[in-house]
Amino acid sequence: MPRNYLRKSINPKPSEESLRCAVTDVLSGRCTIRKAFELYNVRKSTVAFYKSQHTYASVMAATSIKRQDHHLKIFTSKQEGQLVSYLKECCLFNHGLSTKETKKLALSFAIANNLNIPESWKEKEEASSEWLGGFLKRNQSLSIRKPEANSQARAAGFNEPVVQLFYDKLDEVYVKHKFPAHSVWNGDETGNSTVLPPIEVIAPKGMKQVQQTVSAERGENITMLAFVSASGSTIPPIFVFPRKKPNPNLLLGSPATKKNPVSFLMDNHSSHLEFPCVKFAKENSIILLTFPPHCSHKLQPIDVAVYFPFKRALRHSHNEWLQSNPGGIKDIAGLTQVPFVTKIVAENIIAGFKKSGIWPFNRNAIPSSQFTPSRVTDRPDATQHTNTTEDVADEAFAGSSIESNNVNSTIGDDVTLQSIRPFPKVIPSTGSRRPSSRLGSTRILTDSPETNKIEEDYMRKKEKEKKKDANK
Repeated sequence: MPRNYLRKSINPKPSEESLRCAVTDVLSGRCTIRKAFELYNVRKSTVAFYKSQHTYASVMAATSIKRQDHHLKIFTSKQEGQLVSYLKECCLFNHGLSTKETKKLALSFAIANNLNIPESWKEKEEASSEWLGGFLKRNQSLSIRKPEANSQARAAGFNEPVVQLFYDKLDEVYVKHKFPAHSVWNGDETGNSTVLPPIEVIAPKGMKQVQQTVSAERGENITMLAFVSASGSTIPPIFVFPRKKPNPNLLLGSPATKKNPVSFLMDNHSSHLEFPCVKFAKENSIILLTFPPHCSHKLQPIDVAVYFPFKRALRHSHNEWLQSNPGGIKDIAGLTQVPFVTKIVAENIIAGFKKSGIWPFNRNAIPSSQFTPSRVTDRPDATQHTNTTEDVADEAFAGSSIESNNVNSTIGDDVTLQSIRPFPKVIPSTGSRRPSSRLGSTRILTDSPETNKIEEDYMRKKEKEKKKDANK
C-alpha cells in the first residue's frame, strides 16, 4: 500500500447512527440487506461486513460499532498515546530519540505486549519506516527536528532552585535601590569574526555543491562587548582586538568614542570577578549582580533576544561587502555598524528583559518545563514531594491534540515504556574534592561581604605571585 493512499471511492462514509440502525434492523430480521441500503443509504457490502462482525446483543451493548482503528494497525490508540508522551518527555530531558531508536523502541514495546507484528520487523529488528511515517501522521504534535547541542553541565546548571536564588538576589537589589528601567543594564561579550558562515543564496536545482566566497580560510576573532538597558537604550559597542600593534584599519567606521546608582547584570566568568573591577564598580555606585553559571542562555537578556538577530544581520553585512570588495575583511567596526544599529534596538532589548523576567520583574517568566533537563541529576528526596516529569510534560504540551497519558501507568499487564527504556540518570560523582562555596552561585559582588572575599582572594593571589617571582 502506498504511504500516501488516496481514497478512490466517492461514496460518503456512513455515519455511526445510520450504520447502527441498518445493522440492527438486519440482525433483528426487520429488513433485508438490500432494504437497509434503500432505507439508510449504507452500502450493501458495508452492512454485510458489520452484520458478520456483530450479534444483535453486541450491537445494542456497544457504544460504537464502527471500527476506530485500521485493522492492520499495530498499537491501540491508548498505546500510541503512551508512546507519544514518552517521546515528548525524552525530548524535555534533552535526550530525544532518533527515528532509528524510536523504531527499535516500538518493536520492543510490541513484543513486550504480545502484539502481532510483521515478519519484516523481526528480520530487521526494528519497526518499519512505513509504520513510523504513519505514526507521525496520526500524531501531529510530533515532528522530526534537528536539536541544538547542549552540554550536560548547562542542562544540570539551569535548574529551578538556582534560578529562584538569582531572582531572590535581583528582588533584593530592586527593593533596596528602587532602580528605574534605564538604570538596569546587561552586558556581554561575543565573538565577531572576520569570516562568518555564508548566508543562504538562490542556486540551480540539482546542483550538488553551492559555494560562496568568504574573505579567508580562517578568520580572526574580534571580541565585541555590547551593553543594553531595560528601557531599550544602548551604548556604542566596545571592540577588543587581539593585537600587540594597533591596526587603524580595524577601527574604520567606528563611532566617537555617583550620583544615581545603576545595576549591571553579567555572567560569572572569572575575568568579570577581578577585584579592581569590583572595587571600581563599588566606588562608582554600580551594583554588580552575576547570573548563575550555565544559565545565561535563558536569563541574560542580550543572549535571549539580541545577539541572534544581530549575528544574522552581520552575516548579510559581510556578504554584501564581499560582493563588491573580494578579499580579506579588515574594517570590522564599519561592517558591524549597520547590524548593530538595526538589530540591537529597543524592541529586541525590551523583549529580552521581559522574556528573562528581569524587567518587569517576574520570577515565573520561565516555565517549569524548561528545567526538565536538570532532573537527570536529581536525587530522590523522601521528605518532600516535587512535580513529576509527567506533570511537566502535561504543562509543556497543554492544548495538544493528543490526549496526555501517564508514562508510568501500566500497559497491558505490567509493561511500561520506562521499564523497557528508562529515562537517563546521571550517577553522582564519588570524588573527594570539595567544591568552592562561591562557585556555581549568583552573587551581588558589590555587597561588602562578597567584596571582602574577592579582595582576600585577590591579595592571596598577589602574594603567591610575589613568592614565585622571588624564587626565580
